[in-house]
Amino acid sequence: MDDEAVVKLCDAVQGLVSPANFNCPGQVVISGEIEAVQKAIEEAKNRGVKRAIELSVGGAFHSALMQPAVETLAKILETIEFSEAQIPVVPNVTAEPTRDPVQLKQLLVQQVISPVRWTASMQHLIAKGLDQALEIGPGHTLQGLMRRIDRKLAISGAGTLEAIESL
Repeated sequence: MDDEAVVKLCDAVQGLVSPANFNCPGQVVISGEIEAVQKAIEEAKNRGVKRAIELSVGGAFHSALMQPAVETLAKILETIEFSEAQIPVVPNVTAEPTRDPVQLKQLLVQQVISPVRWTASMQHLIAKGLDQALEIGPGHTLQGLMRRIDRKLAISGAGTLEAIESL
């Protein structure tokens, strides 16, 4: 399903369920109440989605069910002074660059209950001239997502301390 179709699907399901991660074209993760997520998976299959599976996760991340964490995080971040970013940051809440410390702090809090707009964030960087990327850390998940976003982009990974040090 495309992103908009997933949003409409979640809106149509009774209970709390919403998009949590817009990972790449055709791959959207949803989050919310267990029964509502299960209903959305079933409805997605009824609408012809080839693969809709329940993920084993520790919480309803990037959904309204995380509101108590928002309040806690906001209180903690109030005690921390942010400086203007030296380079633009593309927060996944907006997929738009900013250096503004007030906005960055607000977006960190909003990220807890907002969907990760990975596709839009990466498309923004590509539009600004990104032509190669490096995934740092174990695994290849982001490399796979980037290949589905833009096959022309050169992407590689550094998954070990030795690989990172050799950069």
